Amino acid sequence: MPYRWTNALAPQILFIYVFIYLKGTTHSNQHFRSCVKWYRARVSSRAHFHL
Repeated sequence: MPYRWTNALAPQILFIYVFIYLKGTTHSNQHFRSCVKWYRARVSSRAHFHL
């Protein structure tokens, strides 16, 4: 498995794990929203750098 491909895929896999974990917690909603905001900002900034 190429390192580059793994590196690109790792954040998505991590995000899925976080999503599943937060779904199981009772206080998840607000925390989950902030996580999604952070993740989207991170992804969009990464896309910017690659363009």
